[in-house]
Amino acid sequence: MVVKKQTFERQYTKRSGITLQQYRKWKATLPCNCDFESCQGWAAVPNNKICIKDHEFFHAPHIGDKKNGYIWNGEDWERVK
Repeated sequence: MVVKKQTFERQYTKRSGITLQQYRKWKATLPCNCDFESCQGWAAVPNNKICIKDHEFFHAPHIGDKKNGYIWNGEDWERVK
């Protein structure tokens, strides 16, 4: 199930017991189009250049990619009508 970026970050911080400020210091929220069933359309990636580039290369969606009834518009996932 795809969620909004803010929802993903809120759920992640709640599960982890950290603040949003702590999360953003150590993680970057990037769009994700991996094949995992539990993927919500976003990934919490370590906030360093190598990990971000790696994720962008292997898992980032391209404009028009579809995932569980949503389509990537280049900035966010939109529900397909």
